[in-house]
Amino acid sequence: MEAFCFLAKCYPNFLVLLGFLFFISSLLLTINVNLNFRKHPSTTFLPTTQIPHLTPTFNITHPTFLLTFTFPFPFLTLEPGNYYHIYNRGVNRCNLFYTNENYNHFLRLYEKYIDPIAETYAWVLLKNHFHLLVRIRQESEIILRRLPVPVKVQTPDAKPRLKKTHLYFSDLFNAYSQAINKQENRTGSLFQRPFRRIPVDDQEYFRRLIVYIHTNPVHHGFTDDYRCYPWSSYGTILSVKPTRLQQETVIGWFSGEGEFILKHTQELKMDLFDRYIIE
Repeated sequence: MEAFCFLAKCYPNFLVLLGFLFFISSLLLTINVNLNFRKHPSTTFLPTTQIPHLTPTFNITHPTFLLTFTFPFPFLTLEPGNYYHIYNRGVNRCNLFYTNENYNHFLRLYEKYIDPIAETYAWVLLKNHFHLLVRIRQESEIILRRLPVPVKVQTPDAKPRLKKTHLYFSDLFNAYSQAINKQENRTGSLFQRPFRRIPVDDQEYFRRLIVYIHTNPVHHGFTDDYRCYPWSSYGTILSVKPTRLQQETVIGWFSGEGEFILKHTQELKMDLFDRYIIE
């Protein structure tokens, strides 16, 4: 006690520092990293989906002030057989696409790195961000011959295996970043890290998400008519041309082309997607 009084007398800021350290320590000791899940109405339309109805978050609670802060948890593992809304934007809101060829180059790289390991149901590319709706393939479904070399990585026990799924997305972003950095004479990261990924496990939410993705260019003012926007999957889904997009499956979820078109013309409840909005 005498030592404490001596320090407080000789160093006036000692009590302030001590109080600050107490606050931080109590805050850290009560960090509760857990999986709080946003519940969706349960359906059975995705029989291969094993995830619970969730959106991961972590909570930080301070016991003295009884304050709880909830943050999205963006490091969700991409599990085989599950569906995800994947989206991201340029670092510091910088542009990702400058010319039509940039969009085409991204799609070529997407076909190279992502098509072999994921099925795509909807996508849109905008000037400074993008949205994807995908299903991660089971390992038995992965098209090994189409994967870029190296296909596998060595494990410590010398048994080869496929890379983690998120690394193929990283390969896509890194390859595209290199091209844009060279084109624009820039250096450093192009995309924010980590890229966002949200599980999708409810049929009605799935349909609304597809409409949200396709109408996103209108919402952000890039076009007045989403049907004429060239860098989305809307036209491909309605096209009769062969495509790797899961065209028939998407139309089936809308019970036909007529319903698919109609749902896109109806007003969407944007509050459902507030956390996905990227400027």
